[in-house]
This record gives sequence, C-alpha cells and structure tokens, in this order.
Amino acid sequence: MANQRSKTSGKASVADRYLQVLSRTQTMKLPMTYQVKAGGEERDINQEIARAQKIKNDDAEQDISLKRKTLNRLFIFLGVETACIFLLAFFQAVHWPGHFHLEEWSFKLLITATILQITGMLYLAVRYLFPKGK
Repeated sequence: MANQRSKTSGKASVADRYLQVLSRTQTMKLPMTYQVKAGGEERDINQEIARAQKIKNDDAEQDISLKRKTLNRLFIFLGVETACIFLLAFFQAVHWPGHFHLEEWSFKLLITATILQITGMLYLAVRYLFPKGK
C-alpha cells in the first residue's frame, strides 16, 4: 500500500514539475523568427516552415494527379475489355464472321471471368487509391 502511494505521489510530482516548466515557458517572450544556421548559411524559420508546407502541398497535388491518371487508364482499359466481350457475345449470337462459335461452357466461363475481373479491379482501385484512413 505504501509502495502504491509513493508511485502516485511520484507521478504527481512529475506532473507538477511539467506544469511549472510549462507556465515558465508561456510567460517567456520568444521572437517570431529565428535565424538557423544550416550548412553555413542563415535561414529564417518562417521561410523553412513555409517551404515545408509547400512541399507537403505539392506532394498532395502530385498524389491526386497520379490517382486521376491511374483511374482514367483503368477505366479506359475496362471499357475496351467490356467492348471486346460484347463483340464476342454478338459474334456468338449471329455466328459471324466465318461461323464463329464457342462452346456454351467456355462462353459462360469467359463472360463470368470478365465480370468478376472488372468488379475486382474496380474494388481494388477504390480501396487502394482512396483509403479510408487518410
């Protein structure tokens, strides 16, 4: 029991010391800009913060641009693939050109696999290009 009291009183003293340090730093007047020497040249801290923010914004802009290009290419590919499947279905129905014919099981398998592939690719595109955590 005495051991538990010493632990809680130790935590309280750490918290008290933290609050004391915090109150002292808040009352200090710090300059708005700092001169930092990096590699022999002086830099303004506000300029460095602005530069870091610009880099972050440029990164987000590039990320959006790459996602847009990837989705456009994916939709073009899936559109062409879907058009090809419709052509195969049309050729299967009219037996043209040159008495085109697929066995029924292979035609069903081709259609089913294509629909599953399109669904899967769209699911992955949405899941990985637009994660919920961001």
